[in-house]
Amino acid sequence: MRGLRTTKGVKKTLPPEPLVEVKLVGLSDPTPLPDIELSRDFLTIRSLDFFGQGARSPNDRYMVGSQDSDYRGGASGGHRSKGYGRVVLLEDYRMVWQKDFERPNDAVVADNGTVAVNDWLFGDGLKGTFYIINRYGTQFGHHTRANLNKCGLSPDGALAWCTTLSNPAYEPDDCMTFVLSTSPAKLLFKVEGNLNPDEISLIDNEIHLHKKGITERYNFAGVLLNPKEVEEAWQQNTLEHGSPFELLDLAYGLFYGKEKEKIAEGEAQEIKDIVDKILKMAGVHEYEQARAYRLLGELAEAQGNLQGAIDHYRTALSYNPKVGVLRALSRLEKRLGKK
Repeated sequence: MRGLRTTKGVKKTLPPEPLVEVKLVGLSDPTPLPDIELSRDFLTIRSLDFFGQGARSPNDRYMVGSQDSDYRGGASGGHRSKGYGRVVLLEDYRMVWQKDFERPNDAVVADNGTVAVNDWLFGDGLKGTFYIINRYGTQFGHHTRANLNKCGLSPDGALAWCTTLSNPAYEPDDCMTFVLSTSPAKLLFKVEGNLNPDEISLIDNEIHLHKKGITERYNFAGVLLNPKEVEEAWQQNTLEHGSPFELLDLAYGLFYGKEKEKIAEGEAQEIKDIVDKILKMAGVHEYEQARAYRLLGELAEAQGNLQGAIDHYRTALSYNPKVGVLRALSRLEKRLGKK
């Protein structure tokens, strides 16, 4: 179940990360570059031999590109130990600045020319640095001990966010959403879960994270202000659009969120309806089917229907013998005198 993410307190922000010297190009040059093409999220600038991910600002005034390859040495991109990539900012097809980064990815730009970019960094290990760079090339970096996933900006450039992937060895950065202000540039708070919001905005001194039509409202300390509304909305969204895995997560959450001996009939039926929906979906993996029947078995056992639980546990094992019901099945069979 996609439960509410707990805010992780942040007592201090990390200082800006040092980078190679900033290279500013053409700040006073009014001549548009004639060979710029932004198509399908990729930016090409032939005169600079630039090709990489690209994005426009919402007002179409700015374009930004991130090239994750050794553009000076001519080496290919991807994992490497040296060979800087680069980020370029364009305003009305004119070059504003170009900056070197180790492995820049996912750059985005706001209406005021503020840029956000994930630097995946050289070498091995779970790590990354999220950068905010303003229109004039001033930058702020927040380092993470987990690989970076996605990043974004509010349309006006006032707020930025980035998310991390899993690093169980360092829980403070494990699957997190970081929310930052851009002026002054600082980390405001982080919440559990890599939400990857569709949009972030500042409304009435509240930070709103929008995802799949659902708005999570936070104060500047990272406290979720509408938890009940969010929980109900995410549950409804999962019921309507969730994958088998997400639906199972929801069903298990509903089951384990109650004292098993106190599950009301209506609550039990809700769980059964979710599982029934999963089992009717096409292409469900056998392990997910096994987990679904395991849940039906646990529910039947909680309601005192021991024979029904045995039947569901046996079905679960037929889909995957490692689904984790052998002990429960053996216990119930002994109790009912079955072999």
